[in-house]
Amino acid sequence: MNQKISYFKPYKGVNIEATNTNFEKQDHWAFYLYLAVECFDESLRDDLCKPVRVLDYGTRMQLSPDCLQNLEWHHGITFYSLTSDTEVPFTIIKAGCDYSHLWDTGCLYDSDSVIRDAERCVDSLLLQFPDLKLPQQLWDEYYKPFNDKMEAKKALGLGE
Repeated sequence: MNQKISYFKPYKGVNIEATNTNFEKQDHWAFYLYLAVECFDESLRDDLCKPVRVLDYGTRMQLSPDCLQNLEWHHGITFYSLTSDTEVPFTIIKAGCDYSHLWDTGCLYDSDSVIRDAERCVDSLLLQFPDLKLPQQLWDEYYKPFNDKMEAKKALGLGE
């Protein structure tokens, strides 16, 4: 029976997920970073939102953007997806890598080591994109007009 365990952790404003899927009595580790397309400079958004490609045998594949290739992934980025949700006003990026390469055979990983690798990846992200808006900054900007309107109403004595 397959069992998946996920560990979530915010690190420097970026949400990390480390997963372990036990398949055929073997651990298969991976980590993912969660960001939003809107975190990045507008000049990178076309690269971040490449269209889905359909491979010859019918599999749909979201191509990973060039701008994220040089981060400190465990042997390269191997997962990339974009989701838009009516509940969230941003396009969510889930980007990650796995530990199921041939050269990983016989290596022992645990949640701590995978999370440390994910933190190094976040550090490399912040070095490569020093002007990156963190998700909390996006939410603050999104809510600012609503908060300003509420503050103006309070100042005028028109409500809470």
